[in-house]
Amino acid sequence: AWPTDYFIYDGTEKTITATVTNAVGSDVVAVKTYANNKKTNAGTYMAEAVELTNANYTVVGGTNISHEWKIEKKDREITLQETFEMNYSITDRGSIVFKYTGEEATFTVVSKDESVAMVGTTTPNMVGTSHGGEIEVIPIAGGNTEFVVTVAESTNYKAISRTFMISILATLISTVLGTLF
Repeated sequence: AWPTDYFIYDGTEKTITATVTNAVGSDVVAVKTYANNKKTNAGTYMAEAVELTNANYTVVGGTNISHEWKIEKKDREITLQETFEMNYSITDRGSIVFKYTGEEATFTVVSKDESVAMVGTTTPNMVGTSHGGEIEVIPIAGGNTEFVVTVAESTNYKAISRTFMISILATLISTVLGTLF
C-alpha cells in the first residue's frame, strides 16, 4: 500500500514509500529498493517498489508495485501597493515597485485604459530577497485605470495576476480673460 501520493512544492525533497500488506504469518517484509520515490521539483511521477527485504518474497508479478504520485506547484504571491496616485504631467513619470514569491519568471504589465495611463519600461530586479520589478507609469490624462501584473508559471510555481488602481490627477489650469475697451 502507498499511503501518501500528494505534496505541494516547498523546496525540500519528498519521499513516497510503500508498505507490504500480504506477508504471511510473522514474516517481516519491507520494500528495500525503490525507483522514482524521491523528488524535489513539481511534477507527476511513477514510483516503483523494486526489491524487498525478505528473500522469500518478490515484486515480480506482484500487484500495486507501482504508484503515481505528484508534487503540485506552489501558489505565488505578488506584493505591491493597492493604489497609485500621481499628478498629470507631460514630462513626469511614476514608478511602482513590486515583488513576487517563487522562482524567477517572466512578467507582464498591462494598462486597462491607455487613454489615462500607459505602461512604460518594466524592469525586472531583485527586491530584497524576492524577485520583482519596477513599473514605469506614463500619465496620458486625468482619470483612473487599472494595471494588471501577471507573473508566468515556472517549474515549481503557478502563474498569478494581480490588479491595482492607478489614479492620474488632472491639474486644473485657470485662465483669466480680460476685455480691452
